Amino acid sequence: MRNPEYSSVNPDTGDVTYKGPLSLEKGNHSHMPSKTTAYQSNDIRFHVNASSLGGVNNRSNVVAGHNDVDKGAWSAVEKGERTALQNGATIESEKTAVVNSQPGDRPSTFTVNDSITYPDGHTESIHHSFTNESY
Repeated sequence: MRNPEYSSVNPDTGDVTYKGPLSLEKGNHSHMPSKTTAYQSNDIRFHVNASSLGGVNNRSNVVAGHNDVDKGAWSAVEKGERTALQNGATIESEKTAVVNSQPGDRPSTFTVNDSITYPDGHTESIHHSFTNESY
């Protein structure tokens, strides 16, 4: 379900946002954009929405992200999302890499706002934010 229309870059702030449904996909890191001068020494190419959850591999979804965030807190959020989907839930998600500068600049913060509907019909809202720095 990799649909690029769910990913966007705000031309005024540089914020990178995924807004749409999550889906279980085979993770794919091929054809990701190259690192730019916005990347710091401990940064990796960071999916705002994981390719394993339907995210695309282009500049509207891949940003400079600190490895600690990606391998720590962000990974835990994605694991929870995958588990919920595997157990029959649906998730509408809004994930943003907050840049507040120019498109292509390094984000300062990442946010997640998920609306989860479980198979029994009950819903839950999950909200997280993480600074883009070492823990």
